[in-house]
Amino acid sequence: MELELIGKSHVFYDTGARLVTAREQTQEQVVPDACPDILRIITTYGSVYASETSLHDGRAEVSGTVRAAVLYLPESGEGVEQLVLTVPFTQTFETPSEPGDLLFASAELESVDARTINPRKVLVRANVRVTARVLRRRTVEIPATVNAPRSLGVRTLEERTSHRIATAAACKAFTVSDVIELGGAPAMRDIIRSKASFSVADCNIIGRRAVFKATALVETLYRAQNGAVCSHRAEVPFSQIVETEGLEDGAEVVIVLRATGMTSAVRHEDGGRAYEFSVSAEAQTVAYSAHEFAVLADLYSTSQRAETETGTLELETFIRHEERRTTVRATLETGAEAREAEDAEVCFTAPASSRGEDGILRVTSNADVRVRYTGEDGTQYQTRGRIPVSIDVAGEGDCSCELRVESAALSAAVPGGIEIRLDISAALEETRTETVGFVRHAKLEEYGEDAPPRPSVVLRYPQDGETMWQLAKRFCTTEADIRDANGMAEDAPPDPKKLMLIPKRR
Repeated sequence: MELELIGKSHVFYDTGARLVTAREQTQEQVVPDACPDILRIITTYGSVYASETSLHDGRAEVSGTVRAAVLYLPESGEGVEQLVLTVPFTQTFETPSEPGDLLFASAELESVDARTINPRKVLVRANVRVTARVLRRRTVEIPATVNAPRSLGVRTLEERTSHRIATAAACKAFTVSDVIELGGAPAMRDIIRSKASFSVADCNIIGRRAVFKATALVETLYRAQNGAVCSHRAEVPFSQIVETEGLEDGAEVVIVLRATGMTSAVRHEDGGRAYEFSVSAEAQTVAYSAHEFAVLADLYSTSQRAETETGTLELETFIRHEERRTTVRATLETGAEAREAEDAEVCFTAPASSRGEDGILRVTSNADVRVRYTGEDGTQYQTRGRIPVSIDVAGEGDCSCELRVESAALSAAVPGGIEIRLDISAALEETRTETVGFVRHAKLEEYGEDAPPRPSVVLRYPQDGETMWQLAKRFCTTEADIRDANGMAEDAPPDPKKLMLIPKRR
């Protein structure tokens, strides 16, 4: 006889796939007629944007652009010129998906460089690392109890466990724009490169809405009206609202903000004393809540033989999300004696993690640094180096990590080199896999000649760790009958030092 199991539906998200690949993109660019010939490339700046994503037909596709700004010394040897070009990229991953799944994507530059093919043409190489996280929306029905006539004597063991899982997720596109005044900085002639990074300060849940406050750090490199190359940083506060089903009070909301595009322009009507920018961005939002699973863990019958099949559900459970900061220092050798260090461009290799014998998880990467500096002869140069980065994480789960530079301090006070100090922020997310077990199928059969002996009373000492449920199941009786026969309280466990009377179920 097949037993009817009554299930409960659970809706949540988990990571169906986390896909990472790096690929070199190249682009040739002819110097515009209005620009002078190239004598020597000083350095190359790059920004990358994953602007388009799609998830369908077993494929995840991420496309975008690398914007490279090549700073060069013109053939005349005087001043600094720039060449700006765009390098498109598209990365496709094979991954199963269902309607309702979400794709969270990001793109990072591992390196960007340029070389001259001839004085009127350059070749730019950009190594782009694309990460695609597929969040599966899962609806799972798990048996929680059984529907059976009382005459069958079916006894059930129901267990409740709580797991911190993703109960809501959403991706919202938005735009941040503003006008930034330069203050005491030199007036602008034109912009070489602008980039934006974000930090989330606060998030509150109001019904189905996650309301957060954040700051956009806008960093701009530009040519001043006197021809000098200058930099400017500004912080722009903003707030956004993300709506999604499944938000619960008390949930921990993790919001990752990514720029998907950016434009900037000098406000010449203000005499170059201000510039305007617009950043297209998206808020990748996941809410983690303590979700309870009530499951049918076991069953038996006091009158018939019960056969069960068990199943398991693996859950990606959330442990924590935190910002960890570290500082690294190094001295980069220069080919020419440095008079002044101007700015630094930093790219990170893909973070790797390994757990040592001490149980500490170590996240490692390399910061590839290029520093533009002015030599004693007044000429612009570049030096580069690789700085190891290591962050220790105390925890038992798996860890994903993203790195970014919060600030870079440069000093040309060292003979034959430049000192650099990088303040690095690491966004760490730790998860682990937990398993929920349950009865997925059950049936009863009448006992035949192989029926076990069933004396009216059994006297025995419980084994260490043996539960009341196990005793009752073994002797086809009930926990209540055992407790009544031995005068035990409802929550009292079996005592291995006491002889117990186990009555036959009538």
